[in-house]
Amino acid sequence: MTMSDYDELVARLSALAQPTSATDGDSAGLWHQVGADDAMPAYGWKLHISAGLDNAAEVLQAAYPVLKSERMTFKYARSLEVLANLNAGWFGIVQVGKMITAYPGDEESLVSVAGQLHQRLEHQTGPRPLSDRQVPGSSCLSYRYGSLRSDSVELPDERMPGCAVPRDRADPFAVSAISPDGSTESPPLLCGRFLVTGLIRQRGKGGVYRAIDYGGGALGSNPPIECVLKEARRFGERDAAGVDAWDRLARQVRVLQSMEAYPAFARIVTVAQSGDSRFLAMRSLPCSSSVLDVAASDERLSAQDIVGLCDQVHDRIVLPLSRRGVAWNDLSADNVLVSQEGRVYCADVEEATSPEAARLILGTPGYSSAKVPPCTVLSDVYALLRLAVLLDNRRWYALVRSGDGGALHRPVLDRSGGVHRWCLNMAAEYGIDREDIFSD
Repeated sequence: MTMSDYDELVARLSALAQPTSATDGDSAGLWHQVGADDAMPAYGWKLHISAGLDNAAEVLQAAYPVLKSERMTFKYARSLEVLANLNAGWFGIVQVGKMITAYPGDEESLVSVAGQLHQRLEHQTGPRPLSDRQVPGSSCLSYRYGSLRSDSVELPDERMPGCAVPRDRADPFAVSAISPDGSTESPPLLCGRFLVTGLIRQRGKGGVYRAIDYGGGALGSNPPIECVLKEARRFGERDAAGVDAWDRLARQVRVLQSMEAYPAFARIVTVAQSGDSRFLAMRSLPCSSSVLDVAASDERLSAQDIVGLCDQVHDRIVLPLSRRGVAWNDLSADNVLVSQEGRVYCADVEEATSPEAARLILGTPGYSSAKVPPCTVLSDVYALLRLAVLLDNRRWYALVRSGDGGALHRPVLDRSGGVHRWCLNMAAEYGIDREDIFSD
C-alpha cells in the first residue's frame, strides 16, 4: 500500500463510524477514538498494536473490525504523519510503537482480543513500545497495565522498561510456551561487554549512549575503551519503503568502514546485538561540542574562523565522502563537531548514501535546495555554504540562544566581508546559484 492509503482508510473509517458518545472522534489532536472514556475502569490492561509507515494501513484494516466487534474502547493515529512522529519519539519516547491503543481492561478480555488479533496480524511487524511486554509470538502486539483514564491519579503509572506488569499482578501470558520479555533486571554489561555511563539522545529508532567497552570479558578483565553506542531498534522508524533502524545502522557501518583512512570519522569498535536492538560501538571522537553548541554560547565566530572551519568541513569530510562516491546528506550546525584545538569531525553518517542507492532523502531543513540535485557532492556543498552564511549572521546566533535552531533563517549576508567572498568562490567552483544561498 502507498503512503496515502492509511489516511484514506482513516477518513473512510471515520465517515462510517457510529459514534457511541461525545468522546468518539478526534482525541487530543493525535488520535481518532472509538468508545467512551467513562466506560473504562480507572486502571487496567492496555493492548498496543504497532506498525511502520509501510504496513500501517494493512494493520489498521485488519485490527479495526476485531476491536469494533468486541465493543472495546480504542484509539488509532489520526494520520500517517502523526504515526511517523509517534514512531520517531517526537511526542515522547514512551509513545513509540503505539499506532493503536485498545483498552480491554481485564485479563480475560486482553488474552481473548490479543489471540484474535494475533491470527489476523501474524505476519505484521512494528516497533515495540519500550514500556511494554511483547505478546508471545507476535511482532506487533504488546501490553502493559496502567491507568486507563486521565483522571486516574491514585496509583503511579510507571511507563519505564520492566514496569509493564506490576509486582502485585500476574502476567496474563505467563503460561505461554514463549516467555514474554521485559525483565525488570538488566545484566551488568550490555551485550556482555558495555557499561553504559550516560545518555546522549533518545529517538524512536534507538538511543545514543556513552559507554565503556570491556571487550566481552568481566569488569576489569580487559583494558576499558571509552566509546559511543548507537542503538538501532528493530522496526524502529520504518519508512514507507520498509527501511528501518537496522537497515540504516548497516548502511552507517558500511560508510564508516569505507572512511577508516580519514581522521574526521569515527572508528568502529564492534557491532553487537541484544534482543531487538543492535548496537554500533564507535571510539569516542576527541571533541564534545558541535558548531551549534558554539553558536549557543556568547561567542560569535570571526570571518576568519568561519572560513577556516568551513574549509576544514569541505576538505576533511565532504571531499573524502565524495571520493568514495557518497554524499553526507546531513550537513548542519549540529552534525559538525569541533575539538578544543579547532579540528572538525563528522558527528553522524546515518543518512550518507550514493546517488544510485538514494531513496527518500529529504536533507536537513534549511540546508537543502530544490535547485540542487540531492544525494550529491553539490547538495553537501550547498549545505556547507548555508552553514557559512548562518555563522556570519548575528541574528542566527540570537535565534540559537533562544532555543530556536535557526536553520530556516534566511539571512542577508554582509556582501563586503570575507565569508561572502569565500561563498562566491565556492559556489562558482561547483556551479551553484549564489542567489539561492544569499537571498532572504
